[in-house]
Amino acid sequence: MNRRRFLGMMAGSLAPGVTGASRAWAQPRPGGRVPPPEPPSARAAAGAGDAQPGITLNDVRIGMSAAFRGTAAGLGAEFYRGAQAYYNDVNGKGGVHGRAISVVALDDGYEPIPCVKNTIRLLEKEPVFLLSNYVGTPTLTRALPVIKRYAHSDVVLVGNFTGAQPQREAPYAEHVFNIRASYRQEMMALVDRFWQLGARKFGVYYQIDADAPLREASASWARRPIREAPSSPMT
Repeated sequence: MNRRRFLGMMAGSLAPGVTGASRAWAQPRPGGRVPPPEPPSARAAAGAGDAQPGITLNDVRIGMSAAFRGTAAGLGAEFYRGAQAYYNDVNGKGGVHGRAISVVALDDGYEPIPCVKNTIRLLEKEPVFLLSNYVGTPTLTRALPVIKRYAHSDVVLVGNFTGAQPQREAPYAEHVFNIRASYRQEMMALVDRFWQLGARKFGVYYQIDADAPLREASASWARRPIREAPSSPMT
């Protein structure tokens, strides 16, 4: 997503004068299709003071789906704690235009289906102003089509832990505001630095899934791997 567009949307939605009055928010009905967004004229007629989802007079709600139990629980828990430390600091200084930042954090156990369910819940039942701090590649890649489905509601996913490529490319890039570098960018920076230091041969052990940046990065460097040797699954 374009940085200017994202920051402009945030500033407009959180500006003083945005009230906590309730409004209709188009979401998919059970067993039905997503209603089309209202035309600009209809929204203007409804009044400019209507609130955004997840914004009340008192708080701004952020939705998070991550692993809080299981083998990957450390990732989700520490990511949550780090973000919460910053939110606490902001809230201690008066919040965002007088509103406190609050987080609705749901556990997905690093599993795709629970993450999809959590995302729908955060957008339909909670609801939240934006999504943030999703952790895993296998979970986020399954949640991206859901987020795109709610594009008419200007849903944005901000600051993911994973550096995988799908959220950086069409058709999902416009719905995600990435903060960390991608795995591809990290690999390119590492190899470029090693090359400057005189290294000419590299051995990389990688998994063949959405996390693996080697093949794409190799093409970008215009250098091909000398040899690939798949390994057997560990038992």
